[in-house]
Parts: sequence; C-alpha cells; structure tokens
Amino acid sequence: MTWKTIVTTGVHADPADEVRLRVPATAEDGFARPTLDLPGGVHVAVTLSRHDADAAAWWRQVAATAELAAQWYDQRAPGGAS
Repeated sequence: MTWKTIVTTGVHADPADEVRLRVPATAEDGFARPTLDLPGGVHVAVTLSRHDADAAAWWRQVAATAELAAQWYDQRAPGGAS
C-alpha cells in the first residue's frame, strides 16, 4: 500500500497584497523555474519532475481559471466589468 500525504492550505488575499511572478533569466537554469509568489509566503511552481510541455499546459490552466474568477468578480462589481 502506498500512502500519500495531502496538505491543504487556504490563502485569503487582500487585493492590496502584492502578487509576483519570478521567472528565471535563462531557460538553461535547470533548477530555477517560474514561481508565483502569493501573500502569506505561498510559492507556486510546477514540480521539477514534470516536462516543460506539461508545465506550460498547467500554467495555461491556472491563467484560464484566474480569468474566470476575475469575470465572476466583474459581474458582481457595481457598474459591471472594469
């Protein structure tokens, strides 16, 4: 039997909090990879064990999901989309 440890963390961010994307200077830097820095010391990056094509597809999914969240907030905002 294989055991998996799953840790969940919720981050509730204030829109005034800074969100930053760190991108390696060169693609040849083997251990560095794009990393999204969120409030609360949360860093999001694709594991090194995945191929670049898989990582690119995952980041596209994250971007599309974030856009859907933004659209949801736009619909609730007074006056509609910004």
